[in-house]
Amino acid sequence: MRFDLTCLNAALLFFIANVVRLIQNLVELKHYLNKEEFSWEKWKALDVNYLQSTWQIRVNEADLSFIGDMLNVLAWLSFSIPILQIGWILSKGGKRYIQIHSLMVGLVIVGTSVEIVANLMKRGQVDALQFLSGLNINNWTGSNDGTGWRVLEMLRIVTDGKHARVWAELIYIIELCLVLPLKKFFRFLIF
Repeated sequence: MRFDLTCLNAALLFFIANVVRLIQNLVELKHYLNKEEFSWEKWKALDVNYLQSTWQIRVNEADLSFIGDMLNVLAWLSFSIPILQIGWILSKGGKRYIQIHSLMVGLVIVGTSVEIVANLMKRGQVDALQFLSGLNINNWTGSNDGTGWRVLEMLRIVTDGKHARVWAELIYIIELCLVLPLKKFFRFLIF
């Protein structure tokens, strides 16, 4: 049985990236389960001491997060190579069904680009939040009330869903650019 090395490489990179992310999540979960002070109520109330200890855990485990994110970027890059090769081979060198194969190649390029940009944006946001957590953010207002830790946690909550939003926007753009113009052409396929 013969395997294409580029496909095997992509699958291996995806697997390793997901294992690293799983390990990072399990390490973080272990910290939460071992802490006697873990409390949903403290997190919802944005308790300053709780947030400080949580951010200390996140900063300590930053290397695993970085490795997982970068392996995911490499996996997407290596995944696009065999798909582009398949598009070229199936079109018989650009001589057969050029439109559908060009669409396939275009979607792979757009999807891979979106995934890479989303991963790198997420990585930049995580690094910026970790940098901010190292600053003196206890005394932003002069009353030493920990407002900085509360703002930092709210920023993390808001930016965590950015990856899903990028894909939702891509699907919307594809619908506007491809599905709606082709709807009139392929009327018999629409229910």
